[in-house]
Amino acid sequence: MKGKVLSVMLFILLLSSLGFTRPAAVPAAGGDVERFKAELSKDGFDFQNGKLTPLSPADLFCAKVLPSCYGNNHDTPYLSYVLPPAPGQTAPNTFPWTYRLREDEAIVFIGKTPPPATYFSYRSYLAGHPVGKDAVPPVHRVYASLGDMVNNFTLQTPDPKNPFNQPIMLITAADKGVEARIRSAAQRAGYSTRIMNSDIIPANLVNLGIEAGDDEFTFLHRIAFFKDEKQKEAYMQPDPVIVNGKLIQPPYEPNSRGVVLRITPQKGKEPKPDPYPVPELRVRGTGDTNEFQYVPDLRSLRQAILDKYTGGSYQAQDLTTSVWITEGYDGIQRNLDVLGETRDTLYLRTDSIDLGKDDFLMLYGVVHALTGKATYSNFNIYTDDPVPDQLPWEVNILLGFMSANSEQTVESKEGLKGSALPWIKGQPNADKLYAWKIARDCKGEAFCLQIPEQLCERLTYNKLFAVFRLYIEPKTLVGPVPQEVLYDRGILFKATK
Repeated sequence: MKGKVLSVMLFILLLSSLGFTRPAAVPAAGGDVERFKAELSKDGFDFQNGKLTPLSPADLFCAKVLPSCYGNNHDTPYLSYVLPPAPGQTAPNTFPWTYRLREDEAIVFIGKTPPPATYFSYRSYLAGHPVGKDAVPPVHRVYASLGDMVNNFTLQTPDPKNPFNQPIMLITAADKGVEARIRSAAQRAGYSTRIMNSDIIPANLVNLGIEAGDDEFTFLHRIAFFKDEKQKEAYMQPDPVIVNGKLIQPPYEPNSRGVVLRITPQKGKEPKPDPYPVPELRVRGTGDTNEFQYVPDLRSLRQAILDKYTGGSYQAQDLTTSVWITEGYDGIQRNLDVLGETRDTLYLRTDSIDLGKDDFLMLYGVVHALTGKATYSNFNIYTDDPVPDQLPWEVNILLGFMSANSEQTVESKEGLKGSALPWIKGQPNADKLYAWKIARDCKGEAFCLQIPEQLCERLTYNKLFAVFRLYIEPKTLVGPVPQEVLYDRGILFKATK
């Protein structure tokens, strides 16, 4: 069964790579990669090549590689590490992009940051706990971030005012002594400490090791809103991990994004353990409740929407908005699947709804990026349909398949900004609010998202819900707290005729 799954995944990923030529690896980030490897060897480390490669949740779901899309952000492309197994590892990993890690191992990425974008970040995650080969599923997903993100606002880089297209070294490690030795080897190879960033794995929160019962990890590099489409295409070039029906075996070749190394102490040279403690987290919240001044404006917007649509043809139902995903450390403690969350975001969601042929959903709220509570904000529409072929394991699709956000322009009729003006034009704060319709048929209306045709037979759009993301409060460089923001809202209009 596993071979069949990998073959299917190959087909999807291989097709996506046709027409692209593998570019040369990016130049060394201020030093010399080969000298760095030599310095590691002299200090008692072995290394293996990995790579950083894009992943498409929708494609992998349609290929039946993934059982769910796990709450992806439609606005954010994802990349992940693909690593060879550790020396002596016999337990297979669940996916090419999950891996086990020894307490004294490290992963190092040497490359360049993305081209100009609104947001990017890097972070290691606890993918899940193995629960036995006969269990369904064999790994209990947690998908929890292991601390704060290294993002474009907090990145250690030679030019703090310009984090884009900059050299970066990112060191993932659970042991302080191991990371210190890697940094020292990198300095001897000519790398500046000004490009070195830590991605700490808190050893006492997880089960490190390379045996069948040890935890699996993964890594996410996410980018939102590239400023130039051609630069996006160049940075996101496909790099399949399966070719001609077979998983590409290590050593892997570096790609245009940089070099990835799995670093392991040589046999007999294992260091004395010096594990990292759980790192301090950036504090959410400022006490600033400025958004609540817009409550009267939001009430006026709601009433304007109701005045237009209620009557003989539609029955209105206000939806409840609530916090959707908790944080990584909470997920780890309660063994919850927190869907690859990031502390850089606050996640809110509506109730699930059944959207009939003539029904529609109105979403409205403040544009959090204009009130100072977020750097960018958006909403995603998700399919909440169950996946029948996964029974008796109950899992829903959770694909974010369309969105609107604060980065797009009014002229494009695709952004949050300005979308409330047709409803409450003339009111002083109308430009701080938004209103969008979600329908099966938009009939050419502006500020309306239309449910698309099915991408594949497995992907359906019957039961839906909306998710609202608020990325990076500027004053804290982390996501805002719920009690300081005015929740986005929804009204379902059910056709009565």
